[in-house]
Amino acid sequence: MSETIEKACLDYLKAQGGADRLLELFKEKYRSLGTVGGSVVLHSPKPLEIELLRGLMKLDASGKKQVNVALKKFEQAFTGTRFDGVSLEKLLFLNFSEALVSKKDERENWLKTRAGHYMNLSGSFGSENLAKWLSQQVLPPSGAAYPLFVRLDQGDRAAVTSALIQLDKALGILAEMTNPVPLPLLASDTCLDPHAMDEGTVLEKLMTSYFTSAFERLSPQNAEERAELYFEAGIMTDLGSRLVLSYGLKAFKADGSSKGWEAFAVNREPLALNLVNLEQVEAVKPVWETSNTVFCCENPAVFYQCMRQYPEQAAVCTSGQINLAGYLLIELIVNSGVVVYYCGDYDPEGLLIADKLKVKFGERLQFLGYTEELCERALSEKDLSPRRLKQLDKLKSQELKPVAEVLCDVKRAGYQETVMTGLMVLVGQLG
Repeated sequence: MSETIEKACLDYLKAQGGADRLLELFKEKYRSLGTVGGSVVLHSPKPLEIELLRGLMKLDASGKKQVNVALKKFEQAFTGTRFDGVSLEKLLFLNFSEALVSKKDERENWLKTRAGHYMNLSGSFGSENLAKWLSQQVLPPSGAAYPLFVRLDQGDRAAVTSALIQLDKALGILAEMTNPVPLPLLASDTCLDPHAMDEGTVLEKLMTSYFTSAFERLSPQNAEERAELYFEAGIMTDLGSRLVLSYGLKAFKADGSSKGWEAFAVNREPLALNLVNLEQVEAVKPVWETSNTVFCCENPAVFYQCMRQYPEQAAVCTSGQINLAGYLLIELIVNSGVVVYYCGDYDPEGLLIADKLKVKFGERLQFLGYTEELCERALSEKDLSPRRLKQLDKLKSQELKPVAEVLCDVKRAGYQETVMTGLMVLVGQLG
């Protein structure tokens, strides 16, 4: 009998006219809530809609730009009529058929289908760790990779499926490698396309998320952090542009044989190193036995002055924002029992570089020249904006706080080149 009431009521509304837009709005509200409730907004009511609302609900919509219609009140308006007891929910189902699935149910169905698809896929993976990541970090709503995966999957499930298969293959290739492999080569071996793992691709996004979880790191925020993450996984993202200047260093392989760097020191020449030069290196020390320190600076001018003034002082230059090659070289040096003394510019960016190195290497890296006196002598006429000064709040090293306070007081930047003489005096005191 109920079906007859809903059918008769729907026929009546269709015959009267003015109900189509309301029913469409009711459908979306029902899909949103999963039940009959709430209200909808009918914009710019048309004559037939105004007549329907007045006759059925005693609601005057004439002359109004919009009118609110409560679903329950619309349903109750049929009380005492020949459609008494009509169910708006059933009426909507009758009118829209299977399209009337609540968004909650629709999402639950989608999640079940998605989970089943990817769990079946993971059964074919050669990498147990990838399958574990998928089941623990990707599919559960609480997983770290869940938000990223939902965005990618909603966009193109076929592309995500293909990328996971390729990632599984890439992990198999990496497991067989003894040395870091260039990213384009890995992409070619995996996908027959050297650009398949370029930044921004679905495969790259999944790889980055997987490696972040595998090595228990924070998500990389820039190209250098991404390069570090990939290098830990055995992948070199850029072979040529990541260079670090060195002077007076010798490098040894695991078997104790030399890499031949010392020839540059004998000729009093700097050596530019990239990631390939650092492969298979186990230890890095100063060439001259009288010294067990390495001077590390941010600016090339300071580096070359050190070479000229102290030809038997080993030195490294990061040339501004430190890159992966710089990090690896410093790590090899300090792990060989050598102390690195670092100095950089007296500006927020320079202090943050120094701070990051100190956090990473601790007591194995010491600061040089970060005093209030030297900072004040280095000050330029270049003003520091409030935005740049705000970055100093991120400093963790207490040793840098006095210099940071000077910068906040004067709101000007200082540079190494301005206090070259004072810095060289300090370098001359290194053992």
